[in-house]
Amino acid sequence: MKKKSDKKEYGKKQVVYQLKEPAAGYKTTETENSLLNAALKKDLHKAIDTINDASFLKAVHVIIKDKLTQIEDDTFIGKPMSLDEFYARNARSQEEIRAGKLVSHKEVKKHFSLH
Repeated sequence: MKKKSDKKEYGKKQVVYQLKEPAAGYKTTETENSLLNAALKKDLHKAIDTINDASFLKAVHVIIKDKLTQIEDDTFIGKPMSLDEFYARNARSQEEIRAGKLVSHKEVKKHFSLH
């Protein structure tokens, strides 16, 4: 996978983050997406802790607040998973296991430079 490195300046500190883009035709798994989200959240926390611009922070807060409202309205958080949804998700997981679509925790961390 290719690495894409971007540098952003927040206040007087420079924050560097790297995202690895999947190779052409490669579909990321839920686990990979979850780890990538964790890395992004970590970078966002660092950036927000560094930023002192009140108007920018208020703008970010509005975006986050709107997203949280959407999530609360979604069935993801607002409604428990039905038994049929649970069985369907479990069946998909079992199919992935049988197909050998498993990646060790160590490999995923290495892949996303989280070691």
